[in-house]
Amino acid sequence: MRISNNLNSSVNQNFGMALKIKPQAKRFLKDALMSEINSIGEVGKKAANHKHFDIIIEEYGTYIQAKDYTNCYKAPFTVKQSGDKALTLYAKNLDSDKSINYCLEFDFPSKEAAKAEYSKLDSMNEYEQSAEVIELLENNFLKFETRYADQARNESFKKDTIDKLFKTYGVE
Repeated sequence: MRISNNLNSSVNQNFGMALKIKPQAKRFLKDALMSEINSIGEVGKKAANHKHFDIIIEEYGTYIQAKDYTNCYKAPFTVKQSGDKALTLYAKNLDSDKSINYCLEFDFPSKEAAKAEYSKLDSMNEYEQSAEVIELLENNFLKFETRYADQARNESFKKDTIDKLFKTYGVE
């Protein structure tokens, strides 16, 4: 079997890559610390093959872009503990003309897990934070997707059961 690449667009060549560094990022990265630059490769490995979100580095910094929606979450994130088992992350809007900021809330199984995640996120640079946040978003999206897949499966099963009842006992 032979597979050839017939796509000439460099955008389509990035399939499976969740970290995308735009050419304009060189200007931004010149001002970054060497430790931050070294962490970018690890971020790329950690965020590889995410299905729903990308980390994008461009001339004005780092942001997370939802693949199927227009939401963009600009790093660095401000982290607050919003309850015993919850964290709230605040992200700036990518469009600096808009004053809308994003608020992302994540629930954890225990108070200790929430505190550990808070400590981890609070001590990370913006690249590492982006990799951790994309992981949280991806996991929550998968929970959301699973819940609705189960709901659709249950609705389909319910419809099939109703159809069988009408076939067996229905009258005109």
